Amino acid sequence: MTVRIVLFLVAVLLGAYGCKVTSNNENIYSISFCDNNPIERLRKDIGAESITGFLSTYTDSVEHVIVTVTILNPVGVTDFSRRDKRVADSIIKSIGSYDPFDSLIINYTYKTSFILFFTTKNTTYSYNRDYIDLMRSELFQKQLRLRITTDSLINAKDWNKVYAIIDSLSPIDGYKTDVFNLNISMMLSENPTDLTRPKEILLKEIAIKPLNRQLNYFLGYIYFQEKQFSKSAIYFDNMLRQAPNDPNANYHRGFIYVFAKDYKSAMKHFLLTKEHGSNIADKAIENLQKAGY
Repeated sequence: MTVRIVLFLVAVLLGAYGCKVTSNNENIYSISFCDNNPIERLRKDIGAESITGFLSTYTDSVEHVIVTVTILNPVGVTDFSRRDKRVADSIIKSIGSYDPFDSLIINYTYKTSFILFFTTKNTTYSYNRDYIDLMRSELFQKQLRLRITTDSLINAKDWNKVYAIIDSLSPIDGYKTDVFNLNISMMLSENPTDLTRPKEILLKEIAIKPLNRQLNYFLGYIYFQEKQFSKSAIYFDNMLRQAPNDPNANYHRGFIYVFAKDYKSAMKHFLLTKEHGSNIADKAIENLQKAGY
């Protein structure tokens, strides 16, 4: 744990905000909270000097994301014999609904000094994926329902209603990322041949949030539309490392293999799309089967 913290501080000192540091086959990223308000309210509520964190990943069959947060000198927390649900929930809410992660580690750290003597005391709690997924489903119910509504409106090209939703959500805590993604979706839907502006915005954003699946999807889609398939593959592969069964990522990755004339690999991805509830690859599967794949 100490090594992780040292690497994170080095990255910050080098100005590597959002960049990657690699050590012992583990990737470490500085964290970017999508909504600072819950985390700042928590800091004030528990009287902490600071709340900082980083993301790290490890890979077995898939890429797992770990969030590690350090709460420095909290004066409003007295009982360390039990985990504090409000702390974990505030962190989950601040990270947002677009950055899934597998585990959360919270370090309560006390640092004191007297003349030349320094002491540090740590209490650490961890939360597994079951808890995180449960809380995400509770905390982000409105956001998830909203996405179903806005996706339907975008598909129907009802731009005015979507822009009205964006305007209504912009001043509300917790919807910053949803507003950002809706604006990008509208750019891509209204002007599908004008990809320069959304791509510029997304490249800046993904430098801060490299593990965000939605940002990787947008960029993979844009490069796919531009027929820059090697670049497109990078972003869809980023998604598939965390979510190997994602239908949209598998669908586009399948067609990238088609253009590379690797039809067996293409069929593998198209079948994964179908196996996980989507029919978008049915025609491609039919055509490859007719060709003997």
